[in-house]
Amino acid sequence: MSSFETTSDSLSRCPPDLMAGRAALLTEPMPRYARYVFAQIRPFLKGSICEVGSGAGRFTQFLAGFPDVTAVEPEGALHISAVQRLAYQINISHVCCKLDDCPNDEVPAGAYNSVLAVNLLEHIRYDITALEIMGELLADAGHLIVVASAAPALFGRLDRSQGRLRRYSRRVLADAFEQAGLQVTRHFYLNLPGLLAWWWMGRLLRRDRISDRSAALADRGVPLLGTMDKIARPPIGLSLVMIGKRA
Repeated sequence: MSSFETTSDSLSRCPPDLMAGRAALLTEPMPRYARYVFAQIRPFLKGSICEVGSGAGRFTQFLAGFPDVTAVEPEGALHISAVQRLAYQINISHVCCKLDDCPNDEVPAGAYNSVLAVNLLEHIRYDITALEIMGELLADAGHLIVVASAAPALFGRLDRSQGRLRRYSRRVLADAFEQAGLQVTRHFYLNLPGLLAWWWMGRLLRRDRISDRSAALADRGVPLLGTMDKIARPPIGLSLVMIGKRA
């Protein structure tokens, strides 16, 4: 099937009403930060990959070097944007469906060496159920890699405006993994300086959005994060990476 046929098929399967009013979600602020986050999880991605909640392809674009990638996104506008943007990446299959409709013929159980969910779990009401489903997608020796918003004490207006239902502590996310039948094999934090920035913007100034100027300024500081990580992993940070396998 050609890339144009894939795009046409996706357009026909995603309801047009899902495409309305999604312009803000199609933008990608902080491209350096996206590359930084991917560089931290890249060593844990192996073999066939399923990215859950792939959005407009912000992280999917970095998976071009892997042999077999399935990108799962339920929102029609985001799915279509990713299909059009990555149309010539023949290793990537785009599937427009909800996580609770998986496994299915396009996203089969036990088929993936790596399942990846970046900034997704904190937006899902039934997070343990979501983890259970993602665990079903794993092959016997496969690993689930989750990047989630951390530091619950920072949760507030800014989080709610971006659709988050929670931020995770290490213990709470590890407990969710365990309840979902997953064994945590590794965890670490990212972006220690971001804690102060989030507290300043969200808690002290009580803003409900981050301005483009502030995002661009933060993005320019990303090289500092890489330097800090080379010295030592931070004991806490704005994001938490947790990796697990089926127990």
